[in-house]
Amino acid sequence: MDRRWSIVFVATLAILYGLGIFWGLPSALSAASDSTAPLGPLSFVADYRDPNKSYIYPAVHQLLLVSVYAVILVGCKLFGYLGSLSSSWPYGFSDPTTVFSAFILGSNLVSLVMGIFMLLLLKRIRPTKSYVPLVPMLLIGTSGVFAYYARVANLDVPYLFWWMLSFVFLWRFLFSGEPRRKFLMLSATAAALAIGTKDQSAGLILGFGLVVMFIQPPGANDVGWLGRFKNTIIFSVTLIAVYGRC
Repeated sequence: MDRRWSIVFVATLAILYGLGIFWGLPSALSAASDSTAPLGPLSFVADYRDPNKSYIYPAVHQLLLVSVYAVILVGCKLFGYLGSLSSSWPYGFSDPTTVFSAFILGSNLVSLVMGIFMLLLLKRIRPTKSYVPLVPMLLIGTSGVFAYYARVANLDVPYLFWWMLSFVFLWRFLFSGEPRRKFLMLSATAAALAIGTKDQSAGLILGFGLVVMFIQPPGANDVGWLGRFKNTIIFSVTLIAVYGRC
C-alpha cells in the first residue's frame, strides 16, 4: 500500500509540475531569474577555454544541457528551422524564438525529471522496516520552493539531485548491512557531479567526508579509526579524481 500510494503521489506531482515547465513560453529568454538557459550552455561550450567561465558555473550541467540541445538542433535541422549557423542574431535559425523556446523547455524538463527522481530516492532511505517515505515526500513535494525550482532551468534541483544520490549510496554503505566499497565510490562519484554542477554543494559534501570518518559501518571488516580513515581516503580520492574529469 505504501509503495502504491507513493508512486501515485509522485506521478501526480510530475503532472502538476509538468504544467509549469511552459511558464513564459514562447520566448527567446527564460522567465526564471538566474537561469542558464538558453544561451548559457551554448556559450559555455563556445568559450570553454576561457578561464573566466569557470567563475560562473561548473561544467557538468552545462554539458548535460548541451547534449539535450544537440537533440533539439537535429530536430530543427530536419524540420527546416536551422540553416547555416552564425555568431550573430538570429544565429542561422529561421524562427529563433521557437528554437530558443525549445531549448528552455528541454532545460526545464531536465530539472523536472531530476526533481521527480529526488522524491523517488527518498524511498531508498529506510531507517526501519516500518518507515513510511510518504511523509517526507509530502513535505518536500508540496513545498512551493521545490515546486518552483523543479520546473525551471536553474541549477538548484540538479545539484541537489546529485547530492541526494550521493547520500543514498552513502546510506547504503553505512547502514544497509552491506558495507561494500562500491557504494562508497558511487557516493563519491555522485558527490563530484554535485560539485561539478554547482560548487556551493562542496560544503554539503564535506559533511559526507566527516560521516565516513566517524561512523563505522555495521559488519565491516575494517574496524576502528584506521578502517574509517581508509574509507575516508577512498571517498576523497574518488571524489577528486571524478571532479578533475569534470
